[in-house]
Amino acid sequence: KKAAQDDLLPYPRLGQVADPTQGGAPGMTPDQLMRLPAPPPGKAFDNLYFVGSKWVSAWVIATSEGLILVDAMDNDDEAEHIIDAGMRKLGLDPAQIKMVIVTHGHGDHYGGVGYLRRRYAPAVHMGAPDWEMTATKLEFDSPDWGRPPVRNPATDLALKDGDRLRLGDTAIDILMTPGHTMGTVSLLFNARQGSKVTEGSAVSINYLTGSAKRIQTMSASRRALPAGAR
Repeated sequence: KKAAQDDLLPYPRLGQVADPTQGGAPGMTPDQLMRLPAPPPGKAFDNLYFVGSKWVSAWVIATSEGLILVDAMDNDDEAEHIIDAGMRKLGLDPAQIKMVIVTHGHGDHYGGVGYLRRRYAPAVHMGAPDWEMTATKLEFDSPDWGRPPVRNPATDLALKDGDRLRLGDTAIDILMTPGHTMGTVSLLFNARQGSKVTEGSAVSINYLTGSAKRIQTMSASRRALPAGAR
């Protein structure tokens, strides 16, 4: 308990019923929340950047051999004007996106994949059950969402529990965390800040929305190790 401190205290709230209007003005509908202006992109750690909206997040993990994008938001317009533009504001080159990890098979997370594929041709990885779901029968759909990606077996992985993705100096362990969808994945990886490494946490970062400052705050009490100690 002493070592853990209070960094996990927010997570029991994941079992509570969510208020769909939380974070917006009283009486706002989910549709109205989706149309709120996106917060500025930001740098959470030296290798982790926020490029999402107030409704749904997108994150960039920087590695020594290119960039990993976590989630693609609702549609081509958001992929271009929030993800792509936000990366450029942060000094990141979207052409260096080597893979997109879709954390679950709902359109507000895969909808911008089409734009990213046409522009930058990254590999697209998603949980195996959600590849099957998006290829057969969607749980639900919206006219605001781009079409589900079609898996290319030569490049796109159907993720399963225990898989490890590698790009350059970065490893990401895949944890299957079904519930929101049967194929929801959480990512375990190390965040770096200067000479320190914040140990990976089994958190599905697609739910950490709003700003880069939020994840910085959540990590402030975690144990830091010298780089290379692990």
